[in-house]
Amino acid sequence: IDQVETLDTQGMDALLISPFESASLTPVVSKMYKKGIPVILLDRGIDSEDYTSLVGADNILIGEQAGKYVATKFPEGAKIIEIAGIAGASATKERAEGFRKGIGDETKWKIVASQAGNYLRGKAIEVFQNMLTANPDVQVVYAHNDEMALGAVGVLKRAGKLKDVAVIGVDGQNEAIQSVADGDMAATYVYPRPGAAGLLAALDVLNGKTIEKRIVLPTTEITAENAKDMIGKGF
Repeated sequence: IDQVETLDTQGMDALLISPFESASLTPVVSKMYKKGIPVILLDRGIDSEDYTSLVGADNILIGEQAGKYVATKFPEGAKIIEIAGIAGASATKERAEGFRKGIGDETKWKIVASQAGNYLRGKAIEVFQNMLTANPDVQVVYAHNDEMALGAVGVLKRAGKLKDVAVIGVDGQNEAIQSVADGDMAATYVYPRPGAAGLLAALDVLNGKTIEKRIVLPTTEITAENAKDMIGKGF
């Protein structure tokens, strides 16, 4: 919030911002937009329509693809642990919503536990260890990003359970792609970096062009079938 207000004091032609938490940043972002400053949101939305464009992948669609993967690959009754992102962040809410939409029927594919790992590997290890202890017969782990998924892989390896549990992540991180290729993770979903596209969108606005309110960047599902071809193409 302070950084945005400082930039406003210094003078800016456009604001590109990725809201860490939607609710807390909504007022200041809305204020800039209402002052006539083009606002390009990267990755994450705010709790209002006071912005010029939101640039990023469709988190609901990514979550839905992950859910459909589970529904296709695992029998009814499969137990799922979810390692969520930061509570309140739009990406967290959307990746959770999409996943539930993808599995379709939570009575058939049951999410037995869900806790926030805050998109951090260390925090994910902590919360996943507790969820795994309480649910030792889990079959699927759905993590809202690859850092947390890789943390879960480490916990499962140490517990001797990795071969019995499929771990799914989001982002397309190089380490995760390698993990899929090695057979440790089941899948990851590429979240394209929005910086370049966001900058181009801002330049278009400043040059008087009209841009879409929502600019969706494409994703790619990475599984054992294509992981080797994707090695080195992440971040």
